[in-house]
Amino acid sequence: MTAMIDVIFLLLIFFVLTAQFSREEQFLPIRLPGPASAAQRLDVPAEPLRISIAMQGDRCRIDLGRGRQVALTVSDLPAGLAAFTQTVTTALQQERRLAADPVEIACGDSVPWDILVKLYNGLYAMGIEDITFTLE
Repeated sequence: MTAMIDVIFLLLIFFVLTAQFSREEQFLPIRLPGPASAAQRLDVPAEPLRISIAMQGDRCRIDLGRGRQVALTVSDLPAGLAAFTQTVTTALQQERRLAADPVEIACGDSVPWDILVKLYNGLYAMGIEDITFTLE
């Protein structure tokens, strides 16, 4: 019986020493900005730029919204990638987006992995790092 009590006390001491108690949450002091001037930019999460990629025969159609489309052919991929990066740059400038703004890529099932990776690398080379893929 004495050995069992010793084991219980050892377990009790172990659990008390290893327990982590959560701190009580405190209120964060928040100071709202004054009237916004033209030079200030409020940190509002931007709506992501949506890029849709679909295959049509041997061509890959890329839609950036607002009537901006690029067609890639597998045989002339470098020229298509150059047109894609130029179109993305134009879209970012027209919509006054930053490279830090998010980009969503919706890809069809028939799009080759090689093309998708090259498009992703092109976006990443432009400084766009917040790239996500949407699933349907």
